[in-house]
Amino acid sequence: MADEIQIGPGSATRLEFRRHFAATPEQLWAALTSPALLPAWLFARGWPMTECVFEPHKGGLIRQVWTGPEGRTRGLTGRVILAEPPHRLIHSELYDEDWTGGETLVTLQLLPVEGGTELAMAVDYATPEARDAVAASAMATEMEEAYRHLDVMLAA
Repeated sequence: MADEIQIGPGSATRLEFRRHFAATPEQLWAALTSPALLPAWLFARGWPMTECVFEPHKGGLIRQVWTGPEGRTRGLTGRVILAEPPHRLIHSELYDEDWTGGETLVTLQLLPVEGGTELAMAVDYATPEARDAVAASAMATEMEEAYRHLDVMLAA
């Protein structure tokens, strides 16, 4: 069975995501936090990542921008709140075009399991309505597409 992202409600304002990767926590941590590696897999069809800052330490800056058709951009800015490589990362995210209802809090855990690493991620939104809007969007499909790019990169 192919690995696919599993998404469920964690609470009224939280979405929880889980996915298996055939890689070590160290390999996955590097792919998730390295500005040199993120643009290689974290893109959507027609929207390559054109700016990437990721400082994976407490207080570190996160800035990511994707450029799409006709030069349109989508971006987010955040701060690292906690970094415990290669197992735990907590950071904030705020999209330039605030489609998620305000700043989100992302808690990421990389858990070693047989055959690789289980990614467990919780995203806390400002309101239940924001959580529901994100859950109803194409975000899950786009995340899985990006994670499939990551699978290919990790296998190389």
